[in-house]
Amino acid sequence: MKRKKTGLDFIAEVRDRQRNLVFPDTVVNGRRVTELFWKGSPDATLTQRIAVGLFGVAFTVIGLASLGDLKSEWWGILWCWLIILLGLRTLRNAFLRRKGRES
Repeated sequence: MKRKKTGLDFIAEVRDRQRNLVFPDTVVNGRRVTELFWKGSPDATLTQRIAVGLFGVAFTVIGLASLGDLKSEWWGILWCWLIILLGLRTLRNAFLRRKGRES
């Protein structure tokens, strides 16, 4: 049996949805995004996985393109490889499996 929503329920729902827009909650959300990019999340939504994959592809392509433009400067080559590795790690995190799914 569904409960009829009152005006107070609506206000509480809107307040809960907007809660992540103020200071302490934005820090928590930022931490979650950072963990998603660095560690990956088996519970990420499809939209989040696509976004992480796009960032991974972008970093990898930028690193490879920059690597091709260098003229054997060791610091530039090192920097490009770090960007490529960052992109590959981020791309790997986009493909982590959901919990409970069997291969």
